[in-house]
Amino acid sequence: MKSVQEVKEVNECLELHKALSEAEVAYQHKFDAVKNFELGLISRTVNVPQDLQEWDRLQEEERVAYDKREAARKAYKKCLKRTG
Repeated sequence: MKSVQEVKEVNECLELHKALSEAEVAYQHKFDAVKNFELGLISRTVNVPQDLQEWDRLQEEERVAYDKREAARKAYKKCLKRTG
């Protein structure tokens, strides 16, 4: 029979796994947005100042999503090691 502490640790790992999954999906959306924007630049007339601002914004959002994903990954791995 598992102790209350063990159950709490397993629940924490499950929550961290869920957070990691959500962070991976969010990052993939941002990554796709950057790539789609880059592809769109090829096929349309370019408004350089506006397009560069939009591209910078999308890349920054991608970096933030990447950092969140990596933090979630580390937290989940740490939990697995602790409970493992």
